[in-house]
Amino acid sequence: MATLVRRATGATIDALGAPRRAVESQVVYYVVLRRSGPQWDRSRPMEEQSGWPAHASFMDGLVDVGFVVLGGPLADELRVILAVEADSEDAVRATLARDPWSGTHLLIDAIDPWTIRLDGRRT
Repeated sequence: MATLVRRATGATIDALGAPRRAVESQVVYYVVLRRSGPQWDRSRPMEEQSGWPAHASFMDGLVDVGFVVLGGPLADELRVILAVEADSEDAVRATLARDPWSGTHLLIDAIDPWTIRLDGRRT
């Protein structure tokens, strides 16, 4: 069976370029923008912030269970982008609220549903 690829136009084609009926994805992704909070010390790198080991362990756990798909700081190191897989925005907020840095070192600026139309990752 040929691999189906979703294109930006919404059309689905197989690996040989033949059109196929579009299959709706059941997976819901969200893009989360977080920014530094009141206890963020701008004079220190991320790994030297207070509570780093607990935060890093928490985030690694979210990767391990498949909640965080991609994530990391932007160039200014004051903002972080996460691509997450979740059932709802409320689920995203509830999960990130358990982060030891939630409300102190990191605040949520935005959570937006994300429709993935292009995916170059190899399975």
